Amino acid sequence: MVAIPGGKFMMGSPEGEGDDSEKPQHEVTVKSFYMSKYLITQAQYQEVMGNNPSKLKGDDQRPVERVSWDDAVEFTHRLLKETGRRYSLPTEAQ
Repeated sequence: MVAIPGGKFMMGSPEGEGDDSEKPQHEVTVKSFYMSKYLITQAQYQEVMGNNPSKLKGDDQRPVERVSWDDAVEFTHRLLKETGRRYSLPTEAQ
């Protein structure tokens, strides 16, 4: 895991730039957090979830792929149960 320091930044596009979905521009504060330095491997996913949805199977150290958002969230919940540590997917601001 890599420590990501917290901070503040302006999120979104200023007036006259970007799409409407990027407005209004606003200040965002992000608390410090940790993020995995490496992708989740097929072996790690198999260990936690009991299956491997990847199309490109082979070497267990390949990144897992073909994982839905809901499955990724479930992965973090199961990690909590196994490790007692809280994990989550990064937010848009993170």
